[in-house]
Amino acid sequence: MIRAIFIILITCIVLAIGGFFAKEKFGLNVSESFNIDKITGGVTKDPAQTPEHHPEKPKKDDTESEVYFLTEKGQDVSLSTTKKDFKTSSDKFRSTMEALFSGPNGFEKIAGVYSEIPPETKLLGIKEDKNSYTINISDDFEKGGGADSMKIRVKQLVTTATQAADGKDVYLEIEGKRVEYVGGEGIIILQPLQRNL
Repeated sequence: MIRAIFIILITCIVLAIGGFFAKEKFGLNVSESFNIDKITGGVTKDPAQTPEHHPEKPKKDDTESEVYFLTEKGQDVSLSTTKKDFKTSSDKFRSTMEALFSGPNGFEKIAGVYSEIPPETKLLGIKEDKNSYTINISDDFEKGGGADSMKIRVKQLVTTATQAADGKDVYLEIEGKRVEYVGGEGIIILQPLQRNL
């Protein structure tokens, strides 16, 4: 009995020492799966590394979107891209539009970012179907400013909405009516919205 215990004890010690030397000499970790290539330097075909199987590239984070505000450089006004992260991709379009109508946050304002869209403008609703989104906004969008201001706010809206729609068509309604033009200056709105302003 004592002899059997002694043999088991010696066997355990030998295995422990063998594992230590294997780790030191060949970089093996005894808790890892054994790979003969670590010792021989040979190449074992791994199905995951064969030409027929390529690991997928990570997809673009579809909970990230861009909202277009404005910045000024001297006399020039240009669209300024602001990236926004949302909880899920399912609320991406709605959250993007809500962020647009909420205007720049405090940090963005400090950085000189602003919006030409009147702050009173409300997002009244969004309808979605298989191929399109329809945005319904308040008529505050058309109030104040001249022709240049109206063109810029339409451009902000169209650029933000079309990039957030991920290929779907986007239509614009004001107070529940699909519009052909906005403002007293009659800025034409192409439906579905198009970035050719």
